[in-house]
Amino acid sequence: MIAKMQAAGLPITMEDVIAEAGGGQIGRPHMAKALLRRGVVASVQEAFDRYLADGAPCHVPKIKLGPEAAIALIHAAGGVAILAHPKYLEFPDPPSLERAVAAWRDAGLDGIECYYSQHSEAETAAYLETARRLRLLVSGGSDFHGDSKPDVKLGGIYRGRPLPADLLPPIRARAAGRRAVNMRSGCAHRSG
Repeated sequence: MIAKMQAAGLPITMEDVIAEAGGGQIGRPHMAKALLRRGVVASVQEAFDRYLADGAPCHVPKIKLGPEAAIALIHAAGGVAILAHPKYLEFPDPPSLERAVAAWRDAGLDGIECYYSQHSEAETAAYLETARRLRLLVSGGSDFHGDSKPDVKLGGIYRGRPLPADLLPPIRARAAGRRAVNMRSGCAHRSG
């Protein structure tokens, strides 16, 4: 995307974007902030609208893994594969979603994000029931992304409160088991 912006004559560098990310993962919000800081746009929203949104001139679509490949990659890294933001998956009805989640469970899916800052109480209850029926781990997240989502508060996951503490031990246990399996099979790797 930076190459596309440079080819279009926009004064942005990878260093600009890295600086905006503050050492964290780089994404489009950091590119938008770099464009804002350089005076190319008057707002982050304008950067998205003119250059970065899906279909905009400087956008490059993400390479997306299929669910099975993503699950295998997460497991190979010793992680726990949890379906995030189920409310945003494009299924026509709850039974269709549950059938897909069951298939992913059969492919190794470990859990589902039942608690999410943008789930309603009814959605939360439905996802908890799906997790129970399919014997999946339960997780949650706020979807906090810093300044790019100013209305989302860090740790405010369900009704503005943190997750129940009893959700973490089963997730940690599954991750420890996954790492142990990877160590025995020689698939473990070490990151710096």
